Amino acid sequence: MLTPLSERQGEVLRFIVAYRERESIAPTLREISEAVGVPVYYSLNALERKGYIVRQYRQPRAITVLHNPDHPTVCPACERPFTER
Repeated sequence: MLTPLSERQGEVLRFIVAYRERESIAPTLREISEAVGVPVYYSLNALERKGYIVRQYRQPRAITVLHNPDHPTVCPACERPFTER
């Protein structure tokens, strides 16, 4: 079970998902900050710690969404349904 998100973390995650769907690439930290209106460094760290995203450090636009709270049964990275174990 994933840890619940704060309002700001949810806003950041929804922006990343929407941006990826629209542009087919992850947004930069600056684009996320401008869209949300605040610095997002701590929100991204929390999203990664909670298991919602994975980042490749020192790589531009390297954010992979692992869990989308709006569509919890579909893997955003591969767009396939999660299977029950």
